[in-house]
Amino acid sequence: MNAASLFRSYADAWRVWVVLGLRFSEMLLASSQVIAYRTERMRTAGSNPRADDIKEFALMKQEKLDAGFESAQAMAMESIFASQRYAAFAFGQFFSGMPALLSLALPGTHRQVARRQLRLVRTGLGRSALSASKLSGETGKIAQRALTPIRTRAGANAKRLRKLQAK
Repeated sequence: MNAASLFRSYADAWRVWVVLGLRFSEMLLASSQVIAYRTERMRTAGSNPRADDIKEFALMKQEKLDAGFESAQAMAMESIFASQRYAAFAFGQFFSGMPALLSLALPGTHRQVARRQLRLVRTGLGRSALSASKLSGETGKIAQRALTPIRTRAGANAKRLRKLQAK
């Protein structure tokens, strides 16, 4: 386990979470614009909404259901793929640590055995850190997939409603 691969793993996980934060911020901004527009539209419609108001309000409900379903589906699919990737990674980690573990069974002086034990502990700690970083990155990818349908719809609605407002 070298420091460069561990750093690269940390950087990859960090990048995934930064991208998620940026996309979440985009979604929040678009959602706030959509909420402001629709709330104003509901206020002006009052108890006597026009046909286009009723259509917009029905669309509002349906798009939330659709986005929620698509988000759950995307998250489930990414979870399946992530578990497969992580299982393959864990399998590789298990077998790559075997030489250090099996070296403890070799004969040698106390100093040689102590060095082998130290190597086992160092590789184990490095692999644990790499594993935690990898798991964090996979979790971030699942969250990104779950957010994508919601962010896409919020952005499209904000764009569409800006055009309606400009008329």
